[in-house]
Formats: sequence, C-alpha cells, structure tokens
Amino acid sequence: MYSCVIDDLTVNVNGPEPFVDADWEAYALWTESLIKRGVPVKGALTFSPFQSPNAAQRDRLRRSLQHGVQGSPRVAVLSDSAMVRGAMTALSWFVKSVHAKGFRPMESDEAMKWLAQYLKFDAAEVRDALKKGTTAVGFTAQDAYRWFP
Repeated sequence: MYSCVIDDLTVNVNGPEPFVDADWEAYALWTESLIKRGVPVKGALTFSPFQSPNAAQRDRLRRSLQHGVQGSPRVAVLSDSAMVRGAMTALSWFVKSVHAKGFRPMESDEAMKWLAQYLKFDAAEVRDALKKGTTAVGFTAQDAYRWFP
C-alpha cells in the first residue's frame, strides 16, 4: 500500500494482492500518526482496483479515524470492481459522518472534482501521486498511464 498527504487529501494506492492484516494495521497506525501530529484528516482518494478491506479491517480503520476526523470527510474510491465501489455505500452506512462515493479509475477527474467541492488540493499533484503509487505497489508504468492518462 502507498499513502501520502497532499494538502487536505490523503492519497492511497492499493496493490494487486489482497490486503493482509499486517499491511492494513500499518496503514491504520499511519493514519493514527497523522491525527496525533495534528494533520487534518479531511478526505481521501483511494485507488483499489480489485479488492476492498474485509469487515475487521474496515472496523480497524473506523477506530483509527473515530477521534481524529475533522467535520464530515469525503472519501472517493477508484476501482474497476463494482463490489469495491459498493463498499463505499457500506462505509457511509456505518460511519455516518463520512461521505463516500465510488468511481471507476477512468473517472478520476470526476472523483477529484467531487472531492474539490469541499477539500483543497492540487489535482496535478494528486494525479502524479496516483501514478507513483501505482508503480510503487507493483503495477507497471503502462498500467498507471492506462488508469490515469
């Protein structure tokens, strides 16, 4: 998993393999460290092409965010999987303060426009982070440019 912060937005890129608990725990701890350092957790853009976290992993992240989320964060997930995009609906059901929406990877511009209604970030920097993260987690540069032209 690759994660970074760009202004009001955390950008996360998940690899081709299913999430393992140890990696998810590291992500939850990274999120908690942002909160402890006073980094505002206002929103996220996550690229997860094939998989979503399981129920226990989602609960772990919910607990990490429980006391550090500012306002009603927006979360956009880019995925080719209808199941992953549907998980965003479930997230909104269980974490009432989160506004979550799923998009296809080719709709990344629309996702950023949706996020930019309430968050401040540089879209070009986010697009670069998505490309960098995509190759960092094991996809090819060709994949990165196919998903984020």
